[in-house]
Formats: sequence, C-alpha cells, structure tokens
Amino acid sequence: MPLPSFYLGLGGDTLTFVGAMILAIDAVGRQKEFQKIQRTAATVSDPLLKKVKFTKDGISLTSHDDVELVFIHRSVKRALCGSVILALGFVCLLLARICEFF
Repeated sequence: MPLPSFYLGLGGDTLTFVGAMILAIDAVGRQKEFQKIQRTAATVSDPLLKKVKFTKDGISLTSHDDVELVFIHRSVKRALCGSVILALGFVCLLLARICEFF
C-alpha cells in the first residue's frame, strides 16, 4: 500500500502541471487576444452602432480602453487561477517531503 507521501506527491505534481499549463496558455494566447481586442474595439466604435449598448463581463463597452479592460480582467482571472493551483501543488509537494521524514 503506497504511503500518504506518494499521494501527496502525485497530487502536487498534477496540480503544479495544471497550474503551469493555465499560465502558459494565458501567455501564448496574447496574440489572439490582441486581435480580438482590435475587432471588438472596431465594432464598438462603428458609427452605425452608436446607439447599441455593448457589455462584456459586466463592463459597458464605450471605447477602446473599455475593451482592453475586459480582456485584461479575463487575463487576470486566468493568471490568478493558475497561480493558486500552482501554489497548491507546491504545498502538496512540500507536505509530501515532510511526510517522508516521518
């Protein structure tokens, strides 16, 4: 029967991998995000759509800055999620190492 440190280590490795992947995907997606910002900003600033109110993630889109704010807000949420998962993975790995001593 495997020791508790084995399960903590496996869980820690898994959480660390998942957290790192979330952060990597967020970093790699910057170019696509930039293109989406440009398209969305062009739509929001279109004179034919001046009377239409656009909202995204609860933020009213009236200018290019508002569009960027939405995408920054999304990126911050992904980065925070990835960082928390990564930290939990490191805590599990630390606990696994401590359990090996006992």
